[in-house]
Amino acid sequence: MTITYSDTDLLHLNPSQLTLAQWNVPSGTWAQLPTSIDMLQGQASAQTSEAGYFDLQAPLICPLDTLEPNDNYYAASVITASDTLPTQRFDIAQDEDWYRLEAAVGQTYAIQTSNLGTGVDTIVEVYDTDGLTLLASDDNGGGGAASRLTWRVPLDGVYFIRVARAPGGDYSCSATYQVSVRQVYQPTGVTINGLTAGAVNTAYDFTATVSPMTATLPITYVWQVTGMSPVTNTGELSNTVTLTWTTPGTQAITVTATNAGGIVTGTHVITIVAGPLASIIVTPNPVTITVSATQMFAASGADAYGNAVPISPTWTTDAGTLIDNILTVQTTPANGRHVTATVGSVSGTAVVNVVAGPLTSIAVTPNPTTVTVGATQTFAASGVDAYGNTVPISPTWTTDAGTMPDNVLTAQTIPTSGKHVTATVTVIGTTVSWVMSGSAVVNVVAGPLTSIAVTPNPVTVTVGATQTFAASGADAYGNAVPISPTWTTDAGTMTDNILTAQTTPANGRHVTATVGTVSGFAIVNIVDRLYLVFLPIVLH
Repeated sequence: MTITYSDTDLLHLNPSQLTLAQWNVPSGTWAQLPTSIDMLQGQASAQTSEAGYFDLQAPLICPLDTLEPNDNYYAASVITASDTLPTQRFDIAQDEDWYRLEAAVGQTYAIQTSNLGTGVDTIVEVYDTDGLTLLASDDNGGGGAASRLTWRVPLDGVYFIRVARAPGGDYSCSATYQVSVRQVYQPTGVTINGLTAGAVNTAYDFTATVSPMTATLPITYVWQVTGMSPVTNTGELSNTVTLTWTTPGTQAITVTATNAGGIVTGTHVITIVAGPLASIIVTPNPVTITVSATQMFAASGADAYGNAVPISPTWTTDAGTLIDNILTVQTTPANGRHVTATVGSVSGTAVVNVVAGPLTSIAVTPNPTTVTVGATQTFAASGVDAYGNTVPISPTWTTDAGTMPDNVLTAQTIPTSGKHVTATVTVIGTTVSWVMSGSAVVNVVAGPLTSIAVTPNPVTVTVGATQTFAASGADAYGNAVPISPTWTTDAGTMTDNILTAQTTPANGRHVTATVGTVSGFAIVNIVDRLYLVFLPIVLH
């Protein structure tokens, strides 16, 4: 008997140990026949004289690779959920191992290879019930060269799993691996346990617990918290994180729990309040306020992280009087005063600068003043508010008593009384403007005596006769200056201002009136008496 074979018929078999075997019916076993092999022709021959059933047999290349041959879906080995099959091998380069899995719709399975021998690299694929349509695949999802995939069953049926050697992977009787199928139980819910109220800068623990307890591990937890970066942990059925907030408010904690079968989300809310009061800010600060005006202040409290803390402070000041948070400023200007808000041992302060109020009056000095005609007089103007506080001013100067460049008066040359020097300021208000002025009374008087006029001048006086004289003084501008002169003469004798002429005639004599160094005179001509001769008239 001669049997012709191909290399495909000998996959996984040791061709050097090929034998023809005949079925022994009485014993129910195969009986080996002496066999000759022509490997070039691919033929095996044996001698027998009996008819029966014959088989070409050889041991496996790897005797421990007991599931071979299973190189296609119709030769697939049976595998079930929760199975981890005995160690398999890639005994030849083209080796691929097929497994059949009976699965129900909606179930999820994790299929993975593990315990890989040195140099082994696997690929795992899932095929539809026809054994031809690829549904899922993975190369290195199991870590390193191992493979792992999760697959959800679309319909009831028998599906096929193919485990193959990745390109470049080793093959030999030492190229071992194990394949397992696990039904994945997805989580149905996740709850977060922890406080619902807390304070800033305090650490709180929160624990997420997945249900049911049969959920497949590992489970990956992603914690997402308001204002924080996500935190990812992988572990068991529960996971704990420690969280601290620096800002108050309602904070949402969301955890997403994921395993190979699915994903669930849970949420927890905690209300965070500010920490203890650490500082108080008073506004406005600094502030400039007019004397006697009112100013409202506000105080805001904060914890050590700047979070708002509601407060009801006590208000104090050294800048006036306070009714609650409303300051009525003192009536005298001052710098560096304060308004202070205090709660317990914590206080905050605003700096208050008190300034004079609007201009209400202008005082011009000197007032009154007497100025000599033609002379100059410097004036000053000072402004004050309603409380007598100095208000700086730059007035405009006017006068009816002479001329006035800036604040210096040059008096007129004619004496007068009740004239004025006036300082005027235009006050600019927030809504209206007005003009304000102040005046000094100026009396202009004659200047110093510069000349004396004596009258009558000239005059003729009879010897021994008397003549009354008058003297009038004047300043440089001809203004009358009252005088009480001393009288002198070379024309006789003077009693005060009355001349008694000498008894001898003379011309060009004088009567002089003197005040200090100023004098004036009249020319006096003295003549003899006039005698009248009465002659008798004779009538003829």
